[in-house]
Amino acid sequence: YAIGRIGCFLNGCCFGRADTSWISIQGKFPIQLATSGIELLLFFSLLTFEKFQKLRAGSLFFLWLGLHALNRIFM
Repeated sequence: YAIGRIGCFLNGCCFGRADTSWISIQGKFPIQLATSGIELLLFFSLLTFEKFQKLRAGSLFFLWLGLHALNRIFM
């Protein structure tokens, strides 16, 4: 998912709201890069979590699904 959002950024689509901060690109907030960064953070966090926990099949996916949904709500 994170790699796909970087593709959106490179394509120039899906920009966020108008913004004048230092991070803005052409006057818009690059929501694709923010989402990609958060998803990469989730990915590495879940990989670390998987190392130390014994999980049933599919539970890691459902954990990511819930965290991804929270990410989308806050974005």
